[in-house]
Amino acid sequence: MRWLWDPLWHRVRRLLAARTEARIDIWYLLHDLLQGGLGLREALGVVMQAKARETVRVRMLRDWQTALASGGDEFAMELSRWVPPSEAMVFYGLGRARAEALFLAAARVAEMRSKQMRAVMNSLFMPSVIFFGCVGMTWFMGYEVIPALLEVSDRSRWDIWSRSLAWVSEGFYANDLEIGVLFLLFLAAFRLAVLRWTGRGRAFADRIPPFSLYRTLSGSGFLFVCVEFLRAGVDLNRDTFLQFERGASPYVRSRMRRVRELMLNEGLGFGAALAASRQGFPDETLVAVAGAMDGRADWEETLAGFVERWVERSEALMRMRAAVLNAVLMGIGTAQMILIMWVSFDISSQVERSY
Repeated sequence: MRWLWDPLWHRVRRLLAARTEARIDIWYLLHDLLQGGLGLREALGVVMQAKARETVRVRMLRDWQTALASGGDEFAMELSRWVPPSEAMVFYGLGRARAEALFLAAARVAEMRSKQMRAVMNSLFMPSVIFFGCVGMTWFMGYEVIPALLEVSDRSRWDIWSRSLAWVSEGFYANDLEIGVLFLLFLAAFRLAVLRWTGRGRAFADRIPPFSLYRTLSGSGFLFVCVEFLRAGVDLNRDTFLQFERGASPYVRSRMRRVRELMLNEGLGFGAALAASRQGFPDETLVAVAGAMDGRADWEETLAGFVERWVERSEALMRMRAAVLNAVLMGIGTAQMILIMWVSFDISSQVERSY
């Protein structure tokens, strides 16, 4: 069971020690300390003192400090155990770019992802409430309502909708544990498809949520980091991309690899490679601008400015892209709730008429 327990325990530690707001605070603290002239190891020590009462977080920072002694790549690899890949990949630039600039970039990536995730979660909150409300109502009908109605009414006199609801409710109540397990397995399989599916059909799936949401969430961090590297004069070579790919999901890794191949094998610039990959990764608008600007004077700064403005709008953009999924789920959930209420009323009316 150790193979299962270790990842689970590490997820708990990561949740406790490296929550989004905590990470953003640490990134900004380290940025300010480094700008003040401290070395990275010394800055980590100061942050550990500042967080002395937060035991789990201090242990995390101590692990970072230990990894730093082995070099920048080891430090980035250690961070990848605690923070999302989009933030950890920033630190593969240690030794090639100013450390304070990298911590500022990590903070901005974390803030961007936080805005995007908040927009998606807010959009899906009400559909989720309605869905679980319908699940609870269906279970309660199978447990209490339908048996009570059957005591005073003949099922054969019910219409087809009422009989169907009774059949579903009773079946759901009788097999609630099995259905719950199947639902969790479905969610796990769906998550695997989002993270690992890279073959035929994925390009089309990326146009619709939730695949389109994951494409934008995962890809925007990658683009943001690449732009920061270009601004800092860090070469986006084969080694850089291989380091980026270490903590990425198979889907993101395949998108990165395609861009890398176009840059290294065909000599395209980063922006041109993004456009030539025809993947729309991470966002069609960003790809179009990157391709158009590539090769022009100071194009890195121009692209960086556009990306920063896009980041400012990303919360609204993610909310808009989640709107379709929101509407579909709301429609299904509302229709289900209306059907349950209507059929329940109809059965009750039939029972009353039978007296």
